Amino acid sequence: MAIKYASIINSFVSTEGSNGFMTNYVYYTILVVNTDGSREIQEGKLHQIGYLLKYVRTPMDDLEELRETVKGLRQDINETIDEKMDYVINTLFAIPDITDKNEVEAVNSLYGAGLTPVFDIEYPADTPKYGIVRKYRRNDKDFKKVDLTILHRVPEIDGMPIATAMERLKNAGFTADVSRVVLSGVEDGIVLSCDRPDEKKLHVDLMVSSAVPETKGLPAAEAMRQLQRAGYSFEIVKKISRETPDSVLNWECVAERTIKLTVAMPRKYTARNVDIKWTNLPDSTGDSYKAAVVYDNEREELAVKLTCSVCTKAKHRVIGIYDGELPAEPVGGEWITLDPKSPEETIVFILPVKKTFETLPQMLNLNMQTQYGMLKKNGTVALDFTIEW
Repeated sequence: MAIKYASIINSFVSTEGSNGFMTNYVYYTILVVNTDGSREIQEGKLHQIGYLLKYVRTPMDDLEELRETVKGLRQDINETIDEKMDYVINTLFAIPDITDKNEVEAVNSLYGAGLTPVFDIEYPADTPKYGIVRKYRRNDKDFKKVDLTILHRVPEIDGMPIATAMERLKNAGFTADVSRVVLSGVEDGIVLSCDRPDEKKLHVDLMVSSAVPETKGLPAAEAMRQLQRAGYSFEIVKKISRETPDSVLNWECVAERTIKLTVAMPRKYTARNVDIKWTNLPDSTGDSYKAAVVYDNEREELAVKLTCSVCTKAKHRVIGIYDGELPAEPVGGEWITLDPKSPEETIVFILPVKKTFETLPQMLNLNMQTQYGMLKKNGTVALDFTIEW
Protein backbone atom coordinates (compact mmCIF):
# COMPACT_ATOMS: atom_id res chain seq x y z
CA MET A 1 0.00 0.00 0.00
CA ALA A 2 1.45 3.39 -0.96
CA ILE A 3 1.88 6.22 1.53
CA LYS A 4 0.39 9.58 0.54
CA TYR A 5 1.75 11.67 3.45
CA ALA A 6 2.55 11.54 7.21
CA SER A 7 2.09 14.00 10.10
CA ILE A 8 3.88 14.10 13.50
CA ILE A 9 1.10 14.37 16.08
CA ASN A 10 3.13 13.82 19.29
CA SER A 11 6.64 13.30 20.72
CA PHE A 12 8.05 12.66 24.23
CA VAL A 13 11.42 11.94 25.91
CA SER A 14 12.04 8.73 27.85
CA THR A 15 15.04 8.08 30.15
CA GLU A 16 16.18 4.49 30.03
CA GLY A 17 19.20 2.48 31.20
CA SER A 18 20.68 0.28 34.06
CA ASN A 19 23.65 -0.07 36.41
CA GLY A 20 24.10 3.66 36.56
CA PHE A 21 24.03 4.23 32.79
CA MET A 22 20.99 6.24 31.77
CA THR A 23 20.10 7.53 28.23
CA ASN A 24 17.34 9.84 26.99
CA TYR A 25 15.30 8.61 23.97
CA VAL A 26 12.75 10.58 21.90
CA TYR A 27 9.61 8.70 20.91
CA TYR A 28 7.38 9.95 18.01
CA THR A 29 3.75 9.35 17.27
CA ILE A 30 3.10 9.52 13.48
CA LEU A 31 -0.22 9.67 11.58
CA VAL A 32 0.20 7.89 8.26
CA VAL A 33 -2.31 8.54 5.43
CA ASN A 34 -2.29 6.08 2.53
CA THR A 35 -3.21 6.77 -1.10
CA ASP A 36 -6.40 4.71 -0.72
CA GLY A 37 -7.55 7.01 2.10
CA SER A 38 -6.84 4.61 4.99
CA ARG A 39 -5.02 5.92 8.06
CA GLU A 40 -2.83 4.38 10.78
CA ILE A 41 -0.76 5.45 13.81
CA GLN A 42 2.87 4.44 14.11
CA GLU A 43 5.12 5.05 17.17
CA GLY A 44 8.81 4.57 17.70
CA LYS A 45 12.22 5.99 18.08
CA LEU A 46 13.81 8.00 15.32
CA HIS A 47 15.59 5.03 13.76
CA GLN A 48 12.33 3.12 13.78
CA ILE A 49 10.18 5.72 12.04
CA GLY A 50 12.90 7.43 10.02
CA TYR A 51 11.62 6.04 6.71
CA LEU A 52 8.44 8.10 7.21
CA LEU A 53 10.22 11.43 7.51
CA LYS A 54 10.25 11.99 3.73
CA TYR A 55 6.44 11.85 3.79
CA VAL A 56 6.04 14.28 6.69
CA ARG A 57 4.21 17.51 5.73
CA THR A 58 4.73 20.92 7.24
CA PRO A 59 1.91 23.19 8.41
CA MET A 60 2.38 25.20 5.20
CA ASP A 61 1.58 22.09 3.17
CA ASP A 62 -1.64 21.71 5.10
CA LEU A 63 -2.50 25.36 4.50
CA GLU A 64 -1.83 25.06 0.73
CA GLU A 65 -4.06 22.00 0.51
CA LEU A 66 -6.79 23.90 2.33
CA ARG A 67 -6.45 26.77 -0.14
CA GLU A 68 -6.70 24.45 -3.17
CA THR A 69 -9.73 22.79 -1.62
CA VAL A 70 -11.45 26.16 -1.13
CA LYS A 71 -10.54 27.21 -4.70
CA GLY A 72 -12.00 24.00 -6.08
CA LEU A 73 -15.15 24.49 -4.10
CA ARG A 74 -15.54 28.02 -5.44
CA GLN A 75 -15.05 26.81 -9.01
CA ASP A 76 -17.61 24.09 -8.52
CA ILE A 77 -20.04 26.62 -7.09
CA ASN A 78 -19.48 29.05 -9.99
CA GLU A 79 -19.93 26.29 -12.56
CA THR A 80 -23.12 25.24 -10.84
CA ILE A 81 -24.35 28.83 -10.80
CA ASP A 82 -23.46 29.25 -14.50
CA GLU A 83 -25.27 26.05 -15.39
CA LYS A 84 -28.34 27.17 -13.45
CA MET A 85 -28.19 30.63 -15.09
CA ASP A 86 -27.83 29.09 -18.56
CA TYR A 87 -30.79 26.87 -17.84
CA VAL A 88 -32.88 29.82 -16.68
CA ILE A 89 -31.80 31.98 -19.66
CA ASN A 90 -32.36 29.22 -22.21
CA THR A 91 -35.73 28.46 -20.65
CA LEU A 92 -37.04 32.02 -20.35
CA PHE A 93 -35.31 33.41 -23.46
CA ALA A 94 -34.92 30.39 -25.73
CA ILE A 95 -33.58 31.14 -29.23
CA PRO A 96 -35.88 29.73 -31.89
CA ASP A 97 -34.29 27.61 -34.63
CA ILE A 98 -33.75 30.11 -37.43
CA THR A 99 -30.98 28.45 -39.47
CA ASP A 100 -31.57 28.94 -43.22
CA LYS A 101 -34.65 31.03 -42.45
CA ASN A 102 -35.49 34.09 -44.48
CA GLU A 103 -34.05 37.22 -42.88
CA VAL A 104 -37.47 38.81 -42.24
CA GLU A 105 -38.93 35.61 -40.78
CA ALA A 106 -35.90 35.09 -38.53
CA VAL A 107 -36.01 38.67 -37.17
CA ASN A 108 -39.73 38.42 -36.41
CA SER A 109 -39.16 35.12 -34.58
CA LEU A 110 -36.43 36.67 -32.42
CA TYR A 111 -38.50 39.70 -31.48
CA GLY A 112 -41.37 37.37 -30.65
CA ALA A 113 -39.10 35.49 -28.22
CA GLY A 114 -38.07 38.71 -26.46
CA LEU A 115 -34.67 38.81 -28.19
CA THR A 116 -32.91 41.43 -30.29
CA PRO A 117 -31.04 40.52 -33.51
CA VAL A 118 -27.51 41.84 -34.12
CA PHE A 119 -26.33 41.68 -37.77
CA ASP A 120 -22.76 40.97 -38.83
CA ILE A 121 -23.07 43.14 -41.97
CA GLU A 122 -24.34 46.61 -42.75
CA TYR A 123 -26.20 47.57 -45.89
CA PRO A 124 -28.51 50.40 -46.96
CA ALA A 125 -31.94 50.49 -45.35
CA ASP A 126 -33.69 50.16 -48.71
CA THR A 127 -31.88 46.91 -49.55
CA PRO A 128 -34.45 44.12 -50.06
CA LYS A 129 -34.43 41.72 -47.10
CA TYR A 130 -33.64 38.62 -49.09
CA GLY A 131 -30.87 37.41 -46.77
CA ILE A 132 -30.73 33.91 -45.31
CA VAL A 133 -29.55 33.12 -41.76
CA ARG A 134 -26.43 31.03 -42.21
CA LYS A 135 -25.61 30.77 -38.46
CA TYR A 136 -26.48 32.42 -35.15
CA ARG A 137 -25.36 32.47 -31.49
CA ARG A 138 -26.25 34.22 -28.22
CA ASN A 139 -24.33 37.44 -27.66
CA ASP A 140 -21.50 37.10 -25.12
CA LYS A 141 -22.27 40.40 -23.37
CA ASP A 142 -26.05 40.51 -23.47
CA PHE A 143 -28.08 37.30 -23.23
CA LYS A 144 -31.11 39.05 -24.73
CA LYS A 145 -29.25 39.65 -28.03
CA VAL A 146 -28.56 37.15 -30.80
CA ASP A 147 -25.67 37.53 -33.26
CA LEU A 148 -26.76 36.68 -36.81
CA THR A 149 -24.60 35.81 -39.82
CA ILE A 150 -26.72 36.75 -42.84
CA LEU A 151 -25.96 35.47 -46.32
CA HIS A 152 -27.46 37.39 -49.23
CA ARG A 153 -27.61 34.91 -52.05
CA VAL A 154 -26.80 36.13 -55.55
CA PRO A 155 -29.63 35.47 -58.04
CA GLU A 156 -28.92 32.89 -60.74
CA ILE A 157 -28.00 35.05 -63.74
CA ASP A 158 -25.46 33.03 -65.79
CA GLY A 159 -26.47 32.96 -69.46
CA MET A 160 -28.86 35.91 -69.12
CA PRO A 161 -28.74 39.13 -71.14
CA ILE A 162 -26.89 41.78 -69.18
CA ALA A 163 -29.93 44.06 -68.83
CA THR A 164 -32.06 41.29 -67.27
CA ALA A 165 -29.20 40.22 -65.02
CA MET A 166 -28.61 43.76 -63.74
CA GLU A 167 -32.30 44.16 -62.93
CA ARG A 168 -32.32 40.93 -60.92
CA LEU A 169 -29.19 41.96 -59.05
CA LYS A 170 -30.66 45.36 -58.23
CA ASN A 171 -33.86 43.77 -56.90
CA ALA A 172 -31.74 41.54 -54.65
CA GLY A 173 -29.79 44.53 -53.34
CA PHE A 174 -26.56 43.91 -55.28
CA THR A 175 -24.34 46.22 -57.31
CA ALA A 176 -22.04 44.94 -60.06
CA ASP A 177 -18.88 45.73 -62.00
CA VAL A 178 -18.91 44.51 -65.62
CA SER A 179 -15.91 43.27 -67.61
CA ARG A 180 -16.13 42.34 -71.28
CA VAL A 181 -14.71 39.23 -72.95
CA VAL A 182 -14.51 39.18 -76.73
CA LEU A 183 -15.58 35.79 -78.08
CA SER A 184 -16.64 34.39 -81.41
CA GLY A 185 -19.79 32.38 -81.96
CA VAL A 186 -21.66 33.76 -78.92
CA GLU A 187 -24.41 36.31 -78.58
CA ASP A 188 -23.42 39.81 -77.54
CA GLY A 189 -24.10 40.95 -73.96
CA ILE A 190 -24.57 37.56 -72.26
CA VAL A 191 -23.44 36.99 -68.64
CA LEU A 192 -20.65 34.40 -68.75
CA SER A 193 -19.83 34.33 -65.04
CA CYS A 194 -20.70 36.03 -61.76
CA ASP A 195 -18.17 36.22 -58.92
CA ARG A 196 -18.74 37.51 -55.39
CA PRO A 197 -15.32 38.39 -53.87
CA ASP A 198 -16.66 39.09 -50.35
CA GLU A 199 -19.76 37.46 -48.85
CA LYS A 200 -20.16 40.38 -46.44
CA LYS A 201 -20.56 42.86 -49.30
CA LEU A 202 -23.52 43.10 -51.64
CA HIS A 203 -21.33 43.40 -54.73
CA VAL A 204 -20.45 41.06 -57.60
CA ASP A 205 -18.13 41.06 -60.61
CA LEU A 206 -19.69 40.07 -63.93
CA MET A 207 -17.97 38.73 -67.04
CA VAL A 208 -20.05 39.57 -70.12
CA SER A 209 -19.62 38.48 -73.75
CA SER A 210 -18.78 40.83 -76.60
CA ALA A 211 -19.56 39.01 -79.84
CA VAL A 212 -17.08 39.31 -82.70
CA PRO A 213 -17.44 37.85 -86.22
CA GLU A 214 -15.39 34.70 -86.81
CA THR A 215 -12.72 35.82 -89.24
CA LYS A 216 -10.24 32.95 -89.11
CA GLY A 217 -9.61 31.63 -92.61
CA LEU A 218 -11.28 34.57 -94.34
CA PRO A 219 -9.44 36.84 -96.80
CA ALA A 220 -8.10 39.83 -94.88
CA ALA A 221 -10.25 42.31 -96.84
CA GLU A 222 -13.46 40.41 -96.01
CA ALA A 223 -12.44 40.05 -92.36
CA MET A 224 -11.89 43.80 -92.10
CA ARG A 225 -15.29 44.52 -93.66
CA GLN A 226 -17.07 42.22 -91.19
CA LEU A 227 -15.27 43.74 -88.21
CA GLN A 228 -16.14 47.26 -89.33
CA ARG A 229 -19.83 46.31 -89.71
CA ALA A 230 -19.77 44.88 -86.15
CA GLY A 231 -18.31 48.12 -84.79
CA TYR A 232 -14.73 46.93 -84.25
CA SER A 233 -11.49 48.56 -85.23
CA PHE A 234 -8.58 46.33 -86.20
CA GLU A 235 -4.83 46.00 -86.46
CA ILE A 236 -3.03 43.89 -89.08
CA VAL A 237 0.06 41.80 -88.36
CA LYS A 238 1.51 39.77 -91.22
CA LYS A 239 3.17 36.44 -90.60
CA ILE A 240 5.03 33.96 -92.75
CA SER A 241 2.81 30.92 -93.33
CA ARG A 242 2.12 28.13 -95.79
CA GLU A 243 -1.60 28.94 -95.57
CA THR A 244 -3.42 30.83 -98.32
CA PRO A 245 -1.69 34.20 -98.77
CA ASP A 246 -3.57 37.13 -97.30
CA SER A 247 -5.90 34.86 -95.27
CA VAL A 248 -6.52 35.41 -91.55
CA LEU A 249 -4.49 32.93 -89.49
CA ASN A 250 -5.75 34.04 -86.09
CA TRP A 251 -7.25 36.94 -84.20
CA GLU A 252 -7.19 38.30 -80.66
CA CYS A 253 -8.78 41.14 -78.76
CA VAL A 254 -6.21 43.79 -77.81
CA ALA A 255 -8.72 46.33 -76.47
CA GLU A 256 -12.43 46.30 -75.73
CA ARG A 257 -13.39 47.09 -79.34
CA THR A 258 -10.10 46.44 -81.16
CA ILE A 259 -9.14 43.16 -82.85
CA LYS A 260 -5.65 42.22 -84.02
CA LEU A 261 -5.67 40.09 -87.18
CA THR A 262 -2.71 37.88 -88.00
CA VAL A 263 -2.63 37.53 -91.80
CA ALA A 264 -0.67 34.98 -93.85
CA MET A 265 1.92 36.31 -96.27
CA PRO A 266 3.48 34.50 -99.25
CA ARG A 267 6.94 33.03 -98.95
CA LYS A 268 8.37 35.64 -101.28
CA TYR A 269 7.49 39.34 -101.57
CA THR A 270 8.20 41.59 -104.48
CA ALA A 271 7.98 45.35 -104.13
CA ARG A 272 7.00 47.75 -106.93
CA ASN A 273 9.57 49.83 -108.77
CA VAL A 274 10.01 53.17 -107.07
CA ASP A 275 11.90 56.31 -108.06
CA ILE A 276 14.82 57.15 -105.79
CA LYS A 277 17.20 60.09 -105.61
CA TRP A 278 20.49 60.89 -103.99
CA THR A 279 20.06 62.77 -100.74
CA ASN A 280 23.45 64.48 -100.64
CA LEU A 281 24.77 64.61 -104.19
CA PRO A 282 23.30 67.75 -105.77
CA ASP A 283 25.18 67.51 -109.07
CA SER A 284 23.49 64.17 -109.89
CA THR A 285 20.13 65.70 -110.78
CA GLY A 286 20.33 64.35 -114.28
CA ASP A 287 20.56 60.77 -113.09
CA SER A 288 17.58 58.43 -112.93
CA TYR A 289 17.30 55.50 -110.51
CA LYS A 290 14.59 52.91 -109.89
CA ALA A 291 14.61 50.15 -107.31
CA ALA A 292 12.84 46.78 -107.08
CA VAL A 293 13.06 44.84 -103.81
CA VAL A 294 12.43 41.12 -103.26
CA TYR A 295 12.30 39.50 -99.82
CA ASP A 296 12.74 35.72 -99.78
CA ASN A 297 11.84 34.15 -96.45
CA GLU A 298 13.02 30.71 -97.44
CA ARG A 299 16.51 32.03 -98.16
CA GLU A 300 16.22 34.75 -95.50
CA GLU A 301 17.63 37.44 -97.70
CA LEU A 302 16.59 40.80 -99.11
CA ALA A 303 17.56 41.47 -102.74
CA VAL A 304 17.60 45.03 -104.11
CA LYS A 305 17.83 45.61 -107.87
CA LEU A 306 18.75 49.13 -108.96
CA THR A 307 18.03 50.14 -112.53
CA CYS A 308 19.66 53.46 -113.42
CA SER A 309 20.77 55.76 -116.18
CA VAL A 310 23.34 58.49 -115.56
CA CYS A 311 24.38 61.66 -117.32
CA THR A 312 27.96 61.53 -116.10
CA LYS A 313 30.29 58.62 -115.81
CA ALA A 314 30.38 57.35 -112.24
CA LYS A 315 31.59 54.45 -110.18
CA HIS A 316 29.57 53.13 -107.25
CA ARG A 317 30.19 50.50 -104.61
CA VAL A 318 27.47 49.45 -102.16
CA ILE A 319 28.79 49.21 -98.60
CA GLY A 320 25.59 48.74 -96.60
CA ILE A 321 21.82 48.55 -96.51
CA TYR A 322 19.53 48.67 -93.51
CA ASP A 323 16.07 49.60 -92.34
CA GLY A 324 14.94 51.26 -89.11
CA GLU A 325 15.04 47.99 -87.13
CA LEU A 326 17.87 46.01 -88.67
CA PRO A 327 21.49 46.79 -87.87
CA ALA A 328 23.70 47.92 -90.75
CA GLU A 329 24.94 44.90 -92.69
CA PRO A 330 28.12 45.71 -94.65
CA VAL A 331 27.84 44.27 -98.12
CA GLY A 332 31.06 45.34 -99.78
CA GLY A 333 31.50 44.36 -103.39
CA GLU A 334 33.29 45.52 -106.49
CA TRP A 335 33.21 49.00 -107.95
CA ILE A 336 30.54 49.24 -110.63
CA THR A 337 31.02 51.75 -113.43
CA LEU A 338 27.93 53.48 -114.72
CA ASP A 339 28.42 54.85 -118.25
CA PRO A 340 26.09 57.49 -119.75
CA LYS A 341 26.58 55.86 -123.12
CA SER A 342 24.61 52.83 -121.92
CA PRO A 343 20.81 53.25 -121.90
CA GLU A 344 20.49 51.42 -118.56
CA GLU A 345 22.73 49.86 -115.97
CA THR A 346 21.69 47.35 -113.33
CA ILE A 347 23.14 46.87 -109.83
CA VAL A 348 21.98 43.91 -107.73
CA PHE A 349 23.01 43.41 -104.12
CA ILE A 350 21.86 41.13 -101.30
CA LEU A 351 21.18 41.85 -97.62
CA PRO A 352 21.25 38.73 -95.42
CA VAL A 353 18.41 38.86 -92.89
CA LYS A 354 18.91 37.06 -89.61
CA LYS A 355 15.21 36.95 -88.68
CA THR A 356 11.83 36.29 -90.28
CA PHE A 357 9.75 39.39 -90.79
CA GLU A 358 6.28 39.67 -89.30
CA THR A 359 5.98 43.06 -90.92
CA LEU A 360 8.14 44.10 -93.85
CA PRO A 361 10.23 47.29 -93.71
CA GLN A 362 8.69 50.27 -95.46
CA MET A 363 11.90 52.33 -95.71
CA LEU A 364 15.37 51.24 -96.75
CA ASN A 365 18.59 53.24 -96.70
CA LEU A 366 21.49 52.45 -99.04
CA ASN A 367 25.02 53.51 -98.16
CA MET A 368 27.36 53.73 -101.12
CA GLN A 369 30.82 54.91 -101.90
CA THR A 370 31.06 56.87 -105.15
CA GLN A 371 33.52 58.37 -107.56
CA TYR A 372 31.42 60.76 -109.58
CA GLY A 373 32.20 62.60 -112.78
CA MET A 374 35.46 63.88 -114.13
CA LEU A 375 36.32 65.64 -110.86
CA LYS A 376 36.42 62.21 -109.20
CA LYS A 377 34.64 63.29 -106.07
CA ASN A 378 35.03 60.67 -103.39
CA GLY A 379 32.75 60.15 -100.44
CA THR A 380 29.88 58.20 -98.99
CA VAL A 381 26.43 59.04 -100.26
CA ALA A 382 23.02 57.86 -99.09
CA LEU A 383 20.16 56.65 -101.21
CA ASP A 384 16.76 56.60 -99.43
CA PHE A 385 13.56 55.14 -100.82
CA THR A 386 10.16 53.99 -99.62
CA ILE A 387 9.07 50.43 -100.45
CA GLU A 388 5.59 49.67 -101.69
CA TRP A 389 4.83 45.98 -101.26
